[in-house]
Amino acid sequence: MFEPIGGLSNELARHLVASFQMAPFQLEQHRSELDKDTHYSPVLRFAPLEGQYAVFRMTYRGDGGWSWALDRGPLGSLVPKYLKKLGTSAFFELY
Repeated sequence: MFEPIGGLSNELARHLVASFQMAPFQLEQHRSELDKDTHYSPVLRFAPLEGQYAVFRMTYRGDGGWSWALDRGPLGSLVPKYLKKLGTSAFFELY
C-alpha cells in the first residue's frame, strides 16, 4: 500500500472550493494538472512467507525501513484488518 506525497488531497480540494467559492467541477477540470506532481511512498507491505502472508509497515525512526512481521496469516484476513488503519493514527501504533 502506498500513501500520496504532494498533489491535492480531497480535504485540500474541499477547502479550495469553499475558500474561492468555486463550483466543484471547476476544480475537477484542473485535477489532473494538480495531481501530476503527486508521488507515492510505500507504507504497508504484504509479503508471502512460508505458505501464508506476513504484513510489514514502514517505520520512521532512525534510518526507517520495514518493520518486523506484524502478523501472519491468510491474505484475505490480513488485508481488511490492516487496510482500515491506513490514514489513521492507529497505523502509527502498529508494532
